[in-house]
Amino acid sequence: MSGYNSVEGHIAKFLFEKFGAQQAKITWIGSEDESSLVLGNGRPFFVKLVNPHKRKTVLPKKIRLGSVSILNLRVISKVPTEQIKFKTDVLLDVSTEKDLVPGSLKVLESLKDMPVSVNENLPWKNQKRVYDIKIKKIDTKSFTALLTLDGGIPLKRLVSGTHIEPSMSILLENVCKCTTFDFHKIVTGN
Repeated sequence: MSGYNSVEGHIAKFLFEKFGAQQAKITWIGSEDESSLVLGNGRPFFVKLVNPHKRKTVLPKKIRLGSVSILNLRVISKVPTEQIKFKTDVLLDVSTEKDLVPGSLKVLESLKDMPVSVNENLPWKNQKRVYDIKIKKIDTKSFTALLTLDGGIPLKRLVSGTHIEPSMSILLENVCKCTTFDFHKIVTGN
């Protein structure tokens, strides 16, 4: 039972029992840190069941597995092979090396609708977009940022500036670090 203590473990255990499968390979849409929360309706995912004994079964619209809930679970003919596009609302907690100058956070609003280039040492740059940003100063060296953005933007790098442009550190001319982030909503199919 100890192997089923994670979200993935709870889902796999349910699927093993429901379909009699030998193995469940779960593919999550997007990713988060170990300490991040995924709020709202959670994170979409696909599961490939290996050797299920049952192929057709009635699935309720909402399944509760202790502290984990699964919404709209359904059987599909195949797992998508192309990258799934999604948007997310995420809340970042950011700390800065130097004190924030009054009014300096206003420059971060320029991230809205600006192309964000993610450099992964490939011959092309991955272009993503920030659709909305709301900033709240916490104290002289920290703030929160609520962003609506394309999935696939490495959030900590968007703050620090490592292989991504623009970044919060560059725009603020201040070394910034994302201390935590939590997802408030994930929407597929944009």
